[in-house]
Order: sequence, then C-alpha cells, then structure tokens
Amino acid sequence: LSDKVAVRDYIREKVGEKYLVKALGVWDSADKVDFGSLPEKFAIKVNWGCHQNLICADRAKFDEVFARRELANWMKPTSNHYYSFLEWAYKDIPGRIIAEEFLDDGHGLRDYKFFCFQGEPKFLFVCDGRESETPTFTTYDCDFKRMNIVWGGGALYKGEMEKPAAWDEMLEIVRKLSSEMPFLRVDLYYVNGQVKVGELTCYPGAG
Repeated sequence: LSDKVAVRDYIREKVGEKYLVKALGVWDSADKVDFGSLPEKFAIKVNWGCHQNLICADRAKFDEVFARRELANWMKPTSNHYYSFLEWAYKDIPGRIIAEEFLDDGHGLRDYKFFCFQGEPKFLFVCDGRESETPTFTTYDCDFKRMNIVWGGGALYKGEMEKPAAWDEMLEIVRKLSSEMPFLRVDLYYVNGQVKVGELTCYPGAG
C-alpha cells in the first residue's frame, strides 16, 4: 500500500480500474523518463516518498532539466521515506517514477481524506486549495457535517462546503479499500463527475 505504483493493483482488485488515476508512464530511473511522450499537463512523482512530486500545468513553463534533476535526487536510495521517519513499510520498496493524468475540474482540486477503522469511515478532512499558498483543512463527519477540529493549526474553509454528488459512492469505495485494515486513511478526489483514488496511508504523518 505504501508503494504508489504497486498500490494500483490493490485498488484495481478492490474497486476496479475506473477509480484509478490514469498512469502515463512508469520508469526505474530519472534518465529514462520520456517527457516527450507526456501530454501538455501531467503529474509526476516517485513511488516511495512524501512530497516528492511535480505538477506540470503548462508545458511551456515546465523545466525538464530541473525536473529530471529533482527526480534523480528523489531516486537516490537514501531518499526512500524510510530514512526520514523509519516507517518500515517503505524500506524495501523498489524505487520507480510514475507520471499520471493531470486532474482539474476548473475550480481547484479538493482532496477528501477519510479516516477508516476496521473498514468503517469515521470522519474525514477536506483539503481545499492545495495548489495555493493558503490551503484549508476542514474536518467533517460521515454525514458531511463540519466538526470542531483543527488540523495542526491549519486554516479552515470559509462558508459552507457542498457535499459531493457522489458521496454515497465515495463511502462505498473507502469501505471496500479499508475492509481488511485495522486503520487506513483513504484519499479520494471527485473531479468532473468521477471519483478517483489519490493514495492509501497506513499512518498519516508518520503516525
């Protein structure tokens, strides 16, 4: 689950191919990344880390030399997330780079992070405006009612956030993905009328 490439097989098995973000390419080293094969917009990241990703929203402004250098640094064995916080599940992951489809609904991508215990979601927080300098992190229960919780002093969303139209579908997905786990955080996107799985996290923030 901690391998951002291998986890795709688990997601595919549990809920189906349609909930995966489309993969555009997978490589085992930075010098093999074929930027020429990628579309005008994409996301690219390494599979064994945290905050090791690049977003290309405009190919004309994307610096491929810088990107290849960053990816090469992130592919060094000591960049494996295990060496940051000793999270054991990362240690033996083989390093790979994956490019994925750029997700955008024209309003900014919201990240719905469900905290699931024994296969049952209990609450979530919604990250809104992550691409901005002032993202918000707002907590909701599973009826999508705001809870009086602040994450790490982060800002809260102002006003009322609308429940996603696919809410029941989202709850069904997180239940299936977390059904075998004592705890799992399941991150979903709802973009252009489709639900997509972002990542699965066994211990958010290194526990």
